Amino acid sequence: MFEALEKNDLSQLNKMHKETLQNLQERRVRYENRAKILEQCHASLDNNLKHLHRFTNIIKRQLTEQEQYIISVADTVDQQYQYKFTISPSISNMASILTTYGDITRCSKIRQLVLANTFKVDLQNSAHFSDGVYFCNQKIILTVSGAPELLVYDITGARHSVIKLGQYGSWFGLTLIKNNLYAVSRFDSSCITFIDIVNQKVQKSMDISNLKARRLASSKNKIIVASVSDIKILDHDGNLSKSLRSPSGEIFGVCVTKNDNVIYTDRKTDELYCIDMNVLFTYSDKSLKCPTDVKADDDGNIYVVGRMSHNIHMLSPEGKFIKMFLSEKDGIHRPYFLSFNKDFSQVMICCDMDDSFPLNGGLYIKLFDMIQL
Repeated sequence: MFEALEKNDLSQLNKMHKETLQNLQERRVRYENRAKILEQCHASLDNNLKHLHRFTNIIKRQLTEQEQYIISVADTVDQQYQYKFTISPSISNMASILTTYGDITRCSKIRQLVLANTFKVDLQNSAHFSDGVYFCNQKIILTVSGAPELLVYDITGARHSVIKLGQYGSWFGLTLIKNNLYAVSRFDSSCITFIDIVNQKVQKSMDISNLKARRLASSKNKIIVASVSDIKILDHDGNLSKSLRSPSGEIFGVCVTKNDNVIYTDRKTDELYCIDMNVLFTYSDKSLKCPTDVKADDDGNIYVVGRMSHNIHMLSPEGKFIKMFLSEKDGIHRPYFLSFNKDFSQVMICCDMDDSFPLNGGLYIKLFDMIQL
């Protein structure tokens, strides 16, 4: 009886052993299959990482190409085309472009500056130029503070004529009124004199009621006068139509945009203001010191002369920095004023020869052709 039971137990044990062995073998096969799958996954991941690295490099190259393209467009596209780039600021290098150019909605005409001529003008005693404008594209007219005359030069640098004003004084601003009629301001006697340049005759002088006039600008039938602390808008008979007070009180240069907004510089705070009855925008930059003149071109872009920073900033009509128009590397030293000719094909810059004061080192007139590409 016990032998029968023992045989039965052994049979059961053998059966259990076989089942366990078979189960272990099946598990081993499953684990081996899983190991193969994991190896394949690792291999696939390694391959994907290699592809990802390659694609990352491709994307980086594409981003660099896009940066160069955007910069190229921002620097060269004609204003008649409209662009607006909305690149994610989370991309640091793209964000730097947006910081520089903003949302690019308009760019200036492509104008390449080429130095056309430089000539030196020697003035007697402490006389110096205060302002200058073009006449008929081929001549420039210069006001001389400390001398009773206007000087007319060809763009070759040859003196063409001298227009007598009759009195010594601080002759300062100069602006075209219409045709051949120009207005010149006198800082020390509160008057504006109208001169026919062709006939070289003074037509009339207009009292401006103790207003110390610096630079002038004109728009339609109005004269815009930059005094020390105010902008006065007068008609041609001297009647005041509008007065705009500066918040800082050191107005120097002034111009009018094609939208009839008045832009002036403050050489005390190193700022530029655009105003109508209210301040529309201001502009300042650490690279702009002692702004003494401002002009606008036919696209509404603004050019600010930095006398002590030896440069000229070019701004958009909205007052955003576009580029450094001219600087010391272009031979610009202590620029005082600038003027465009009628068709904006040339710009005139008046610069000091050196840092001496009074200006006994002489003055340079630099003419740059503005070639539209």
